[in-house]
Amino acid sequence: MGTDVTLKRQTGGDLSAGALIAGLLAAYYVAPWWLALPLTVAFGAAAWWRLDVALLLVPLTAPAYRAPKVFDLAALGRAEPFEVTLVEFTVLLCAAAWSARLLRRPTGLPAPEVSWRTALLPPAAFLVAALATLPFTDHLKEALRELRTVVAEPALFYLLATTTWRSTADVWRALMALAGLGIGMALFSLYHYWVIGVVENTGGVKRILAIYHSPNHLALALGRLIPVTLALVLFASLVRRSRALGVTPAVSLAFMTVVLYFTYSRGALIGIAAAGLLLLAAWRWRLALGAAAVMLLAVLVLPAVAGERMGQLLPLLQRVYVWQAAWAMALDHPLFGVGLDNFLYQYPQYILAEAKLEPDISHPHNLFLDFWLRMGILGLAALLLVQCQFWGHVRRLVAQQDVWARWAGLALAASMVDLLVHGLIDNSYFLIDLAFLFWLTVALAAVAEQSLHPYRITA
Repeated sequence: MGTDVTLKRQTGGDLSAGALIAGLLAAYYVAPWWLALPLTVAFGAAAWWRLDVALLLVPLTAPAYRAPKVFDLAALGRAEPFEVTLVEFTVLLCAAAWSARLLRRPTGLPAPEVSWRTALLPPAAFLVAALATLPFTDHLKEALRELRTVVAEPALFYLLATTTWRSTADVWRALMALAGLGIGMALFSLYHYWVIGVVENTGGVKRILAIYHSPNHLALALGRLIPVTLALVLFASLVRRSRALGVTPAVSLAFMTVVLYFTYSRGALIGIAAAGLLLLAAWRWRLALGAAAVMLLAVLVLPAVAGERMGQLLPLLQRVYVWQAAWAMALDHPLFGVGLDNFLYQYPQYILAEAKLEPDISHPHNLFLDFWLRMGILGLAALLLVQCQFWGHVRRLVAQQDVWARWAGLALAASMVDLLVHGLIDNSYFLIDLAFLFWLTVALAAVAEQSLHPYRITA
């Protein structure tokens, strides 16, 4: 009940603050270069005023990283334009606001609801593992770029989130924001598919890709959002006084399901199915058993009745060939891997003859091989550390009598299940939007669980 009341009381103020801060961000994006500096200062001031709201814009802008703001600096003697993604701009300005708050108070920030161990250890483990690989990396420029955009900045976001957000109400606002993101992504994707008409023709179908470079990338992003949105819909059906909260997630879920269909991604279907079974088991366990039986039947029947794309076996064989090459690569570089964003340059030395038709592969299509090859054995250890901490938080959340805390934990668990399952056969973390969504999921679990048993941080 307490979370319900808190959400209702704060919704109006949060929407007003969010509209103002998002408006400043949009103005910065479309403004000419000479207005960029004053709008940057204004956004930073707004972030200092409502850092909790400004931080929500970080994961919401992450999917737009392929459309950065471009500054033409030819008048200043720079031949190439300078590009800044919205997510990078937002997270760095939020970090500046966070630092200003820290300096303003003699005793530091108000005590967050997490311990320093929770706030610092997971991102520090990722950073240490990534930094350790740099001396052994052949293409250092590419590695440094990925270190900044996929490791350091998302890890910084995790630190900001866990030391700013304080309650289950903050967690639920973030989950609702993800449902809103789903609507925006789905509508833009469908517009891009039907009106603009940019698609990927493969396997006899036209695959949707929106602003991403591939339909699989879009499917990966939807795989993080759909389980969360489904959890919100199921939760709203259980709590009578909160059914109004289920309207936005229900609309979002409907649109995202349509977009998911047009991606024709089998990996996404598998990951989302696993996440959905988890949620159905918590909602109506008998229904989960029935759904599992239907899914099993679909797996048996699909190859016989599916279209050319869904029934093809060649893409599955190509995955096996890539895994074999990646395994050989890992055995040759067992301690430090080949470095961040360096798989593409090493793969030609290990590619199997059967896979010669597709030589430009940038990742091994497997979560564990990817972490091992990009961040070495320390990267695998860091991933295991974060997963252990995350599932510890989830276990304690799901055990709560408070329905808000329990379903927040289930929503986050379902999103992570999709990452782990889909990540076994495709990308998982090492794309900008996926990295920020990963750390958002981990941060929300920490805040939700430890807000029930708060720690006090001293300077």
